[in-house]
Amino acid sequence: RSSSLKSSNWFFAAVFFRLLTLAYFLLFIKIKKIDVRINKNSSLVLILVLFGIADGAGTVFFNLGVSTEAVSLIGPIAALSPVIVILLALFVLKEKISNLQKLGIAGILLGLFVIAL
Repeated sequence: RSSSLKSSNWFFAAVFFRLLTLAYFLLFIKIKKIDVRINKNSSLVLILVLFGIADGAGTVFFNLGVSTEAVSLIGPIAALSPVIVILLALFVLKEKISNLQKLGIAGILLGLFVIAL
């Protein structure tokens, strides 16, 4: 089963689903008649491009990891994304972390530690 995963074309699938998502987004904007004009001199364009690059790189590295390593190890590492979002909210937006969020972070890290054993 793992050999079929390694021989599958995950890069094509990742690009296809990103383009499909973009098409749905553009269709939604057209149907709802939402004005999404962005000033070309705005730093928002740079931020959107950087987010796109980061998202694409994350997808490529996740799929590369799944095709070369055990999914039982890569999957839980991918589960760290909520932790990263919470830490960004803490440091960038200066939000307070709730006790439930702290418990979630501890649970994810403990789970990664146990799986790594």
